[in-house]
Amino acid sequence: HPVQQLALDTVATLTDVPRGKIALATDGCGVVSFGLPLRGLALAFARLADPSGVEDAPLRAALERIRDAMMAHPELVGGERRDLDTALMRAAPGALVSKGGAEGVQAVAILSGEARGLAIKVEDGDAAHRARSVSSVAAPWSPSALTRAPSSSANASPPRRSEPSPSEPPSWSAPATSSP
Repeated sequence: HPVQQLALDTVATLTDVPRGKIALATDGCGVVSFGLPLRGLALAFARLADPSGVEDAPLRAALERIRDAMMAHPELVGGERRDLDTALMRAAPGALVSKGGAEGVQAVAILSGEARGLAIKVEDGDAAHRARSVSSVAAPWSPSALTRAPSSSANASPPRRSEPSPSEPPSWSAPATSSP
């Protein structure tokens, strides 16, 4: 459908991940969802935090409206019962935007100081909703965990997964970005 193609194009633009490298799936309510590297998700949230570097003027304006609406009404993002997103945005009004996703994914746009994006994936899916909360609150205090929006797409590359030995879990590392 043309709307789904436009959504895919927009996700590719904001994440610097080529369309063909974005996994497509359907969630429980029939909406297309996108699978992409955490680095791409963090980059999209860095651009949500500060869309000034987005060349497309309508997209830039839309990002500003979305970000401002999320900050003005955090309860409409996370609700009152699923409170991590709501609690984070209420604890730091005007300083961040937070949105959880399926299977232990959490993304945060940090507006204070230099705009940054943070993307976390709890490998086991975080069904108990414990690890995501701790990681989302602790990670912003670790500057190396945050991603800046690069000045060009040449600075963006996906994380690399190291091959674990049989006794240790896999680890992920994101390459450093250069300052814009």
